[in-house]
This record gives sequence, structure tokens and C-alpha cells, in this order.
Amino acid sequence: EALETLAGVKTLLTDKTGTLTRGEMSVTDFTALSGDGETAKTLLASMEANSTHPVAIPLAALTDARVELTNFEVLPGKGLRAVSADGKSVFAGNRRLFETEPGAPKPDEKTVNAAKTLENEGKSVVLLSCGSAFLALAAVADTLRPDSRAAVAELQKHGVQVVMLTGDHEGAAKKIAAAAGVDGYRAGLLPKDKEEIVAEYTKTGVTAMVGDGINDAPALARADVGLAIGAGTGVAVE
Repeated sequence: EALETLAGVKTLLTDKTGTLTRGEMSVTDFTALSGDGETAKTLLASMEANSTHPVAIPLAALTDARVELTNFEVLPGKGLRAVSADGKSVFAGNRRLFETEPGAPKPDEKTVNAAKTLENEGKSVVLLSCGSAFLALAAVADTLRPDSRAAVAELQKHGVQVVMLTGDHEGAAKKIAAAAGVDGYRAGLLPKDKEEIVAEYTKTGVTAMVGDGINDAPALARADVGLAIGAGTGVAVE
């Protein structure tokens, strides 16, 4: 039934990271904002080691050293939260996390501007805080899969509209969208935002959603056909 529905798809909505892109990110920038840089690297790597998100993988590999963390929590579309051994709240995530999450400290103007500069270069930026202090700023970059542009063009040739939906910021989204040749894109989305956009498109014709099984599960379920690739397909089924 799913395959029959897929044959009539008019719009394909696609995630960016690990779908249109390789999802094999590398750390391009690391800046210690306060304290010892090695301590910050160890704390950041310890946080990210608990996540399966493509952005987390190279950050977890910054160092093999680890520190004890408890009460670990994933904040969808934002980042990670935990508690350090001395009882301080630790956050690692994008600027949205620190703008909207209760209990997260607010970065100063200099830190925000540094993050924006890296974002405008098409990089994904992660800020690390412990207690009220910001310890580090890291940036990772991803590249387009070599066959993505051809795949998008082939779909378009068959009359399928291809739209990219991503939680990433405008700078990175614009760069990848242009390289992939998609019909349009929406950036800065939370998982629930993606689900709502999928619901809008299903009203206009048969719609498919392709993405990561963990973050995109609500959108995959909402589409007429959901295609889960990469990590977390079992999670998406549940």
C-alpha cells in the first residue's frame, strides 16, 4: 500500500542532515569562551557522546576523556541537557536552546555574534554552558551527498516538487538548498514544525516525507508516505 501511494507522490519533503547531505560532519572551529579549553572539550565530548545526532558524532570525538553526567535529556531541535558531578546544569546546543529553554543561561552579544558569523558560513554551531558560564563554542560542517543533486533533478523531471525542511539555521540551509537544486526550503524548524508543514502539504496532494527516524518521526507519521533513513528507523516505526 505504501509503495502504491508513493507512486502518486506530488511533493517530496526532505530533511537535510544525513538525507541530502552526507551526515558525516567534521569540527571546523572550536573556541574556549572561559576557563580551560581542554576541560571544555572533555565536557562537550561527554555530553555529545550521549546523542546519535550527526552533529554530535564529531563533537564526541574531540577527546576520549569523559566526565560523569546525570539526568541526561535530549531537547528536540535544540540540543542536550545534563547535570554535572557538582550539581550544575550543563547545556550543549544551538542558539535557539539558549534563547528559549528555561534554566539555560543567556549568551552575551559577543558570543551571539561569533555564532552568527559561523552560521553565515553554512556551519552548525553548538554552544556549551555549565551553570551560568559559557565554556565553549564549536562549529561543524556537512557536505552534500554526491548524488543528491541528480536525485532531486530526476524527481523534478517526473513532476515531483522537492522541498527541504531542516532544523538548521538559515545560512546552512540556504547553502545546501542551492547546491541540491531543491524547489524550496524551510529552516529553523522544530520536529513539531515539520509535522505541521507536512500536514499543510498533504492537503494539496499526495506527500512523502524522508528523514531521520528519531527527530523526524512525527513528520514521517503525518505524511502520506514516510521514508525513514539512517539512524532510528525502529524508533520511527514505534
